[in-house]
Amino acid sequence: MSISTSNYREIYFLKPDLSPIIGKSTFEPLYQLIVDLQANVESAHSNLGGGAHSHLALIAMPTQYAINSITRYVRPTHPGALTIPVGTTRLATEEMERNHTEALHVFREVRGVEQAFI
Repeated sequence: MSISTSNYREIYFLKPDLSPIIGKSTFEPLYQLIVDLQANVESAHSNLGGGAHSHLALIAMPTQYAINSITRYVRPTHPGALTIPVGTTRLATEEMERNHTEALHVFREVRGVEQAFI
């Protein structure tokens, strides 16, 4: 099975090229950088954390994220290899395969957004 990868930076980010801060930083350019970073991580939609703030939790501290959302953003872990027990019905096997594929998709999406963000 082939799982496509997206270039989140080029496809979704509102500000794919951030303005560098040259010399001594002041409040204004630092604040603008934070605003641009937040716009970028929120531009790639996600249902995690209730879906209202996309991937904001990737750059916000948990306490900061909790101010914006009552639903925790639970970062997905890699689901590992799909193991189907012997004797599992066809219907149950198909459901396990769908769930595993979706878990892999969500994991890779979060990793892709995070890598583009970095």
